[in-house]
Amino acid sequence: MRISGIAIGSFLLVNWATAMATDMECGTYTISEDETDGQTMSEIRQTCGEPGEVDGNAWYYKKEEGVTYQLRFDDNGELESITTQ
Repeated sequence: MRISGIAIGSFLLVNWATAMATDMECGTYTISEDETDGQTMSEIRQTCGEPGEVDGNAWYYKKEEGVTYQLRFDDNGELESITTQ
């Protein structure tokens, strides 16, 4: 079976975009994975509201465009990473 170059390129592009730093918009405020230092659970809750789901140190926000953002916090409540699902 042959896989076309377009299919492989599309797959790689999607995986590359997922691996890139992620930003999440909350109104006019942007939470950026590039600037995780100092962003705490309480600050994000105040800016973005309650997450749709909480699983331990991971918060999930589902946005209108159908993307779910996972915000992972360390044990001190500071943001470590943002990924999309």
